[in-house]
Amino acid sequence: MSEPIEYIPKPVQPNTNVPKPTYELKNTTVGKILPSVVIGTKDIKVTVPKAPKSNCKKCYGKGFTGVDNKQKKIFMCPKCYPNAKLNSK
Repeated sequence: MSEPIEYIPKPVQPNTNVPKPTYELKNTTVGKILPSVVIGTKDIKVTVPKAPKSNCKKCYGKGFTGVDNKQKKIFMCPKCYPNAKLNSK
């Protein structure tokens, strides 16, 4: 029988000819700047970033659930604006 073949791997040499990437920073804006929406009554108005849901069963699409005329505050709808403070300034 013949002798077994012995495999000796060659050492891998790193490729030194790979060009390094160059990056340039550009002034860009991510996303769109959305227009603000004003909700409220005749006397009290609040600016919000998005329109209220049209099919909301709590505020019926108004964006607020109630008004305190003495303190001039609007109670925001928790379904349409979950992260907003309930009382406006």
